[in-house]
Amino acid sequence: MTATLVRDALGREFTDDLARLLSWVQGEQGCPLWPPVSSHVAWMDGVATGAVYRNGQFQIECCIVSPNKFITPHVHPDVDSFEVALAGMAFWHMNRPVVTLAEVGRARADGVSPFAFGCIRVERDEVHHGQAGPEGGLFLSVQRWASWRKPTTIADCWVGETMGCDMPAHVWEIRVIGDTLMDIHTRWEDKTEGHRMSGYFDVLIGAFSLGDGFTVVRLDSQHFVLPGWDTNDTRGGAGPHFDVVFSRPGIAELSARRLWEKWRSR
Repeated sequence: MTATLVRDALGREFTDDLARLLSWVQGEQGCPLWPPVSSHVAWMDGVATGAVYRNGQFQIECCIVSPNKFITPHVHPDVDSFEVALAGMAFWHMNRPVVTLAEVGRARADGVSPFAFGCIRVERDEVHHGQAGPEGGLFLSVQRWASWRKPTTIADCWVGETMGCDMPAHVWEIRVIGDTLMDIHTRWEDKTEGHRMSGYFDVLIGAFSLGDGFTVVRLDSQHFVLPGWDTNDTRGGAGPHFDVVFSRPGIAELSARRLWEKWRSR
């Protein structure tokens, strides 16, 4: 890789190793397709992603987005990336529109490379979102994963509003009734309707239990985990039951995985 200056749609300049990977991808020789043995093709609510290159902590995913699909605001806490709009995509960075559908369309019509125009650098703590056009969208995610995290798919490293039932998160609104009874309303973030269930608080262990033998484990004042709550009944009984971690909205979400891993290692 050659040390080449990369400038994103905000006019910011980068010369680090992630910028060198992007410059290599857009070079005259191009980047050879180098998909991993396990390509981690992911499907979720109108978005398909697949790894076309992986080398150590570096990865490139090709992302196909269904027509008019809105990708909700989120961060990737363990990944830095360049998001490159190839066709039909608009991007927002920290709630600021930086790549629009009209601009990408004009640039492509004029023969301007999307690598020079339609890319945005996203650091791991920066909120961003996107929107596909009426014919769908296509973009590359050029990634550098943190040294402590094995690259899989960018969808596995997501903190933010869920896009639908394929993403593993719910909102729980909990109301305490008396000393022990808990009324729980659970719903998807983008919905107003959901369903209700009851829990019972045990003052002796400082936790609450649900039906069917589930007991909540308190991680700290901002997080709790329900071991095995995501059962495999929707997967034909195949595979494990997954733990589900709940966080208070906001900054607490960024430490959820670390706390869960610490709890699992005990």
